[in-house]
Amino acid sequence: MQDSRCKKSDLWGTPRHLILEKGWDSWYDPCPYPPSEINGLDVDWLKYSKIFINPPYSNIKPWAKKCAETIERAKELNQEIEIDLLIPLATPKYYWDFINGKCTSEFLKKRLKFI
Repeated sequence: MQDSRCKKSDLWGTPRHLILEKGWDSWYDPCPYPPSEINGLDVDWLKYSKIFINPPYSNIKPWAKKCAETIERAKELNQEIEIDLLIPLATPKYYWDFINGKCTSEFLKKRLKFI
């Protein structure tokens, strides 16, 4: 199951049109909607080459941290990996600690309507 600290208001699925547009439908999703019984933070993401995450917005930091750690480990192993993390436009401290300068950021031009 998703992180037990996840709030009920975090349970929103990514719009299907965006999943299809970005090609995420065939990627590993450690934080799926509806929620899984498996905590995606406990899974070894290095088993996958493409990972898409729409984390609970009330608790993004551990997901961003795992992304950074996974990318660093993949570099050490000379393993190709791509991780797309869908997060709000606001750029709090975790963005600067774990994302900025470590990966490519793409900003969507309009607000999403979640499922």
